[in-house]
Amino acid sequence: MTPLTNRKLHALAGKINKADAHDILKEAAFQLFQKQSLGELTEKEAAEIVRYLNATINTTMKKALPEENGEPLITITQLRYARDLQTMLGWSSAYLETMIAQRYQEDSLESMPEWKAVRLIAEIQKRWHSKKKQAAVHKS
Repeated sequence: MTPLTNRKLHALAGKINKADAHDILKEAAFQLFQKQSLGELTEKEAAEIVRYLNATINTTMKKALPEENGEPLITITQLRYARDLQTMLGWSSAYLETMIAQRYQEDSLESMPEWKAVRLIAEIQKRWHSKKKQAAVHKS
């Protein structure tokens, strides 16, 4: 696989979760082709992983659409913003999922109602601003 293809795969996996993009690709390579590293993939296998990742992204987007009971779920924009904040804070997916389960009694970020997602994002933004403020104080 060429370096350009590798970068494109990482960018695509980043749409699912920026913090875990490399792990997502390694898992896909192992599940689909029993490859231990991304470097072992051929261009044809990389194209197959692109199809797999696109299907995963589409599934995630469908989960973010309103449920039949009328309560809208988290929007794509909220989902991406929450993942970006998670990455900026250096949080693992497990940490965020634990926080969601404990504070909001939800199974995952993707299954959160929109109103709970607004509260979650506000909380994560507060933590990000606090972290930036502490970093500025330590620089002085």
